[in-house]
Amino acid sequence: MSATSGISKSGDCCDVCEKNYDPCNCGAAAITLECRTKSTGFEIKGFIPYLASNPPKRYKTFTPAGTLTIKNYSGPDCAGTPSTTVLEYSGSCVYDPDQNTFTSFAKVQQTLPNGDVSNGYAFCSPISGGLPEETWIVGNILSATQSKLAETGLCVYNGNDTSTIREGTTTGTLTNEDTENAAIRRSAKKASWSAWAGTAVGQCCSFISKRGSGQLTGTFRSAQLKIKVKGSVNAKVKIRVVWVQTPLDGKGQIESRTDEVTIYCDGSGEGEEVLSVPEASGKQTCAADVGIIA
Repeated sequence: MSATSGISKSGDCCDVCEKNYDPCNCGAAAITLECRTKSTGFEIKGFIPYLASNPPKRYKTFTPAGTLTIKNYSGPDCAGTPSTTVLEYSGSCVYDPDQNTFTSFAKVQQTLPNGDVSNGYAFCSPISGGLPEETWIVGNILSATQSKLAETGLCVYNGNDTSTIREGTTTGTLTNEDTENAAIRRSAKKASWSAWAGTAVGQCCSFISKRGSGQLTGTFRSAQLKIKVKGSVNAKVKIRVVWVQTPLDGKGQIESRTDEVTIYCDGSGEGEEVLSVPEASGKQTCAADVGIIA
């Protein structure tokens, strides 16, 4: 695509460009467009929330907290002196989707019936996803990201002439959502740009597919638009770019926005600017119009 526009003079200055020494000595300018793209898929990763959503969400940090006291009795009615174990949870399971591994683990301090204390790590979910293995924390679901279990403190008969009392309150909290944008950035690092190629308005486009029910994956295309100006030596040219976003499913409203950029011409009378085409989930965005502001 090639476009030209005469640069008008108004009073003592130019409407479009300014020359360093004589701001009214501006000639005609022309623009050409080039585009490059990169496309790949993306995946949301992490812990499953306690409540489902559409599209689904995942979280990178799980934090168990609280103290659980377990009293085991040799009789059926929780009488006599119990064998007591105390579990105290701290820290967090932190998953790094970039490295596909855990960078830290929640800790559990266990005080045994004989008084010995041992420190270990709580099990985090498999990297493939799932609720934390401390499923006892899934007691009373408070929200998609938090649950709470308050033990009753009641005597429970286990059979075989044993009984147990469980006391304390524990919580499980999910934080640090793995967003769609973060997943796209991860994948974009591994994708390669195509070569620059000439393009026309309406052809340099980005898109992000719309994830549906239960879908953790999607596809996207990033695009960059290069605007090349040939005009007066040591001039600056103002360019108008109109972006148009269209829903990929054909539903919803078509939106547009206008940006203005200033491109500086060098000693040879040429200049260029590279713009990243905006991206939006479930939409395609194209440079629908590019022109010199007259």
